[in-house]
Amino acid sequence: MTIEFLSNITLPDPMMSAAVLLGISGALFVAAKSSKIRSAGFLCWIFGNLIWILEGAFTENIYMVVMFGFYWVTAVFGFFNSRTGLKISPDEWDCFGKGGAGN
Repeated sequence: MTIEFLSNITLPDPMMSAAVLLGISGALFVAAKSSKIRSAGFLCWIFGNLIWILEGAFTENIYMVVMFGFYWVTAVFGFFNSRTGLKISPDEWDCFGKGGAGN
């Protein structure tokens, strides 16, 4: 291993690393059965998406700002929905009528 090889290694960006970890943690927590843990997952997404929005703003990447801005809004709604105990019955999710797509 040469010194030149080591000089080409890019160290992880602390803010982007935090955003990635928050996004992954949020996905794990939102899949939980407990509404408190789901709320924590949405909070992870709220803060992680905010970091991505700031990253997009600083790099002048409007696509990143728009996409993560939309994700941020849905995470905020998800957080408040998980806190109020809003329950949606399976029938409300059934887009194809009773029995699913194949029936």
